[in-house]
Amino acid sequence: MKKTGFTLVEILIVVIILGILAAIVIPQFTSASETAKESNLKSDLLTVRNQLELYRVQHGDNYPWQIVGNDSDDVIEQLTSKTDDQGAIDDGSDPRRFRYGPYLDKMPVNLFVKDIGNDGQAISLTTGDPDGDSSTGWHVNIDTGRFSANTDDTKFPEHVTW
Repeated sequence: MKKTGFTLVEILIVVIILGILAAIVIPQFTSASETAKESNLKSDLLTVRNQLELYRVQHGDNYPWQIVGNDSDDVIEQLTSKTDDQGAIDDGSDPRRFRYGPYLDKMPVNLFVKDIGNDGQAISLTTGDPDGDSSTGWHVNIDTGRFSANTDDTKFPEHVTW
């Protein structure tokens, strides 16, 4: 009577081959995740920058912070609400008066900073370039109107130059 089955050596060879394949494939998935986050960030940057320019054109060459001041929540409200040409938020009284916006359904989330203790949606409004400290999701240079990700340069170095 002949016995059939795998020997210990055959099983070890199969396990080693599977381990080698896993070592090759798993880093590819990690890289794809980072690439997807970078692509999402670039898309969000483009969208918000375009909407800020549209806001500026429709509001007498003023960005939201030039109308409501340097309060991040007020700037986000300007971008996510219907407004009139002076930047007043729609109160429901006259739909014909509030004909601009909303420019965004909601403020996008910067996925590179979301897990670092903030929601990734807040905006820091300062003069100069972003600190890259990841304390907020986004940064606006109020002098130039440049909108960028407030992301640590080591995680996403392109945010400053893109």
